[in-house]
Amino acid sequence: MRVLETERTYLREWTVADLDAAIALYSDSEVMRFMHTRRGLTAEECGERMAAHIHHQTRHGFCQWAAVLRETDEVIGHCGLRHLCDTGHIDIGWLLARRHWGQGLATEMARAALEHGHTRLTLPRIIAVALPENAASIRVMERIGMTRGEDMTIDGEHVVMYQSERSR
Repeated sequence: MRVLETERTYLREWTVADLDAAIALYSDSEVMRFMHTRRGLTAEECGERMAAHIHHQTRHGFCQWAAVLRETDEVIGHCGLRHLCDTGHIDIGWLLARRHWGQGLATEMARAALEHGHTRLTLPRIIAVALPENAASIRVMERIGMTRGEDMTIDGEHVVMYQSERSR
C-alpha cells in the first residue's frame, strides 16, 4: 500500500515480494558504510531487516518504508520513521541505492516523510541521527529544515542529532 507520494517517488509498505530488492540494497557495503553495521548485510540479515520494517509498520502504523521510483516501480531504498532503539525518540531515516545518489531524491522523500510524521501521525518531535562523517545525510537533515540538537551515543557510537518540532 502506498503511504506517500513525491514528485519522483512513492513510499509504500514492504512486502515479502521485496526480498530481492532488500538484498540488493542492504548487502551493498558502500550503501551501508554509515549504518550501525558499517558493512553490507548477508542475505539472511537483509530478510531480517525487511521483516523488522514490516513488523514496525504492523505494530506502530509507520516504518522506514520501501522507496520506489515512480518512473520504473523499482525499489531504490527506504525512507520513513521508526522508534529509535530504546531512546524513546522517533527517528526519520533514509537510504538509497548508489546509482540514485546525488539526485535530490533523499531530500524529496525525507521532506515528505517528515511532514507526514508531523501532520498525519501528529508526532510532536522527530529526530534524525547520523555519524559525524556522513556529510550527505547531515545536508539532507538541514535541507528539510531540521535543527541541530545535542549529540547522542547510540549502541556505543557517537552520532549527531537533528530535530524537528511540530508546528502548533
